[in-house]
Amino acid sequence: MKYGVRKPNIKKSIKARTTGKVKRQVKKAVNPLYGKKGMGIVNDPKKAAYNAVYNRTTVGVSDIAKGLTAANGNPTASSSTNAPQKKEYSANTYSVCGILMIVLGAVLALLGLILLLAVPVAGIIAVVVGVACVVIGRKYRKVAKERRANE
Repeated sequence: MKYGVRKPNIKKSIKARTTGKVKRQVKKAVNPLYGKKGMGIVNDPKKAAYNAVYNRTTVGVSDIAKGLTAANGNPTASSSTNAPQKKEYSANTYSVCGILMIVLGAVLALLGLILLLAVPVAGIIAVVVGVACVVIGRKYRKVAKERRANE
């Protein structure tokens, strides 16, 4: 899997921009699911997963250029609109997530103990993941408690 800056390909870039609107309309008329959001995972799950990881781990030259023009003070090319905003969650959300993680961890740990008899490696993995879920759940509960104290 590639990560970092993608190598620019002018030919592919021009081809992507000049593929006709008529061609897309014909495909949509033949296949009603063509162009719908989320259909990639239905049609080819392996490729959809690969593309999701690839698009998050690589950056194009055009993305870098947009960032540079925004840094130079050009108001039309602001990178702040593309940057993900950190969401603030309530104490109740952290509490519910913490409870769910603790329950999930307990179930996985119990399942892991049962699996230890049949498939030891899978059992050990399930127990470790279960314990990790419980630890994360307790951390979420602690965050919820601290947020409630600060309110």
